Amino acid sequence: ADPNIIYLGTKTNGLYLTLTGGESWYQSDIDSGSIRSIAIDPIDPNNVYVAKDKTVMKSTDQGLTWETVYADVQGGTIKAVAVDSFEHSRVYAGTSAGTVVKSVDYGINWNLVMQIGDGIEQLLIAPQDTLIVYVLTDDQVLYQSVTGGEPTSGLAEDITTGWSELITEEVKDAYDDSQQVFGISLDQNDPTTLYTVTRRGLMKGQNNGQNWSDITTLVAVDDKKNDSIRNLVTVPGKPNELYFTLGHVIHKSVDGGVTWKVIENFPSARIIYRYIVDPQTPNVMY
Repeated sequence: ADPNIIYLGTKTNGLYLTLTGGESWYQSDIDSGSIRSIAIDPIDPNNVYVAKDKTVMKSTDQGLTWETVYADVQGGTIKAVAVDSFEHSRVYAGTSAGTVVKSVDYGINWNLVMQIGDGIEQLLIAPQDTLIVYVLTDDQVLYQSVTGGEPTSGLAEDITTGWSELITEEVKDAYDDSQQVFGISLDQNDPTTLYTVTRRGLMKGQNNGQNWSDITTLVAVDDKKNDSIRNLVTVPGKPNELYFTLGHVIHKSVDGGVTWKVIENFPSARIIYRYIVDPQTPNVMY
C-alpha cells in the first residue's frame, strides 16, 4: 500500500483523497453525503470500500471511480465497514438498524449474520485470526464472534448465535462500568490484545479479550471525561507506545501505559476525531 494515499470521509461533502501524504487534496467522484467508515483491502489496496449514507460503495482503482455494491434493505445507515485481511473476498458492514451483513465475493452478494436491537458503531476483524470479529453497538455493548459472524445454529431465527457479549458478568463484577464501552481498537503489534475505552477508563483485553486489566491514565477511574476519550492508537514496531486523544489534547505513553505525558501544542482547538499512525513510517502521524 502507498502510505501517501489517504482517504478522508466528511459529514456532508463525500470523500476526499490525497496522493501526496496530505500536501494536496481533491474531492472524489463521491462528492456528497456522509462517509462514516472507510476500509482499504489489506491484500489489494486498489480495492476500497466506504460506508456512504445507506450504502456501501466500492472502488477497484484506489478511489478514482466508484460503484454501489450494497444498499441496506432495512433502510439503515451504514456505520462501519471492514475487510478480512486473510481472505480479502470477505467484507463486513454494520448498520444503524442493528444488522451486520457479510459478503464472501468482494461485495457482490451479501448475507445477514447479525440482527440486534442496537445500531452498530464499530466493527473490527482480528488480523491474526480473521474468524474473530468484534462489534460495538451504539448502546455501548461489545460483542465478539469466533466464527466470522456465522451462526452456530442452522435455524434462521438463530441469526445471532454466532455472537456473544465479550464483557462477561465476572468481568463486570471485577471492574465496575467496564461493560459501558465507547470505543475499541486492536494492538498493532499484538492483535490478540483488544483495547477498550470505557466509563471506568482505558482497559486492555489480552488473549482476544479474555483476560482484562485497567490501563491507568491521567484521567481518574470512573471520571465522566473517560466517555470522551477517542483514538486509542498503538504504533507498529513500538510495542510500549500508546496514544489517545481527549478533546484537542494528545496523551502519550512510552512504557505501555505506566506513565503518561500530555502533548498540548496541537495546532487547533477543535476536537481530534481521528488520529492515525503511518504504518510504514510510524513517526509520521495524522
